[in-house]
Amino acid sequence: ESLGPIDRMIYTAGIMPTALIQDASPEEVSRVMRVNYDGVVQVIANVLPSMLKRGRGKLIVYGSVAGYALTPHLAAYCASKAAVNAYLEILSEELKGTGVDVHLICPPMVNTPLIDQARNTSNPKSIQQAARENLLADPEAVVDAVEKGIERGKALVLPLAMAKALYHGRRLAPRLMWKVIRRSEEM
Repeated sequence: ESLGPIDRMIYTAGIMPTALIQDASPEEVSRVMRVNYDGVVQVIANVLPSMLKRGRGKLIVYGSVAGYALTPHLAAYCASKAAVNAYLEILSEELKGTGVDVHLICPPMVNTPLIDQARNTSNPKSIQQAARENLLADPEAVVDAVEKGIERGKALVLPLAMAKALYHGRRLAPRLMWKVIRRSEEM
């Protein structure tokens, strides 16, 4: 109340415990969906009405390129982020012309404590390989790329070359992407 209305909402909350599907309990999968997807829906439902009433605002939500580039051990996470990605893409279209901008942020694997959740659960080889080969994105570089994308008015922000490669690779050559992913899991 003392600060005034929300002009810019940024949602980055997420969890990433990993497991093969046959080893994941339905309760754990539901927990991932509650935090990663339901949280987005709830926060937007609480912030959007006042933005629409004022005719301005920015909704910035971190989905993930993992919602497009699917990976073994990450089924719950990938499914939750695919739901976030779809929800935000549709919301962006529905809000065109209202003055409320929607920005879906889909980073690649970023060197944050979220990666530690994966390492502390099933520790997928793809994440081990990314860490070993210094392929985890620098958080500062991601934030800088996100800010540039928002300034340019992009509805979908794919920060850094790795996110762009994974996004386009999955869309243009899904069988090749699975081949590459399977190979990383065998290493």
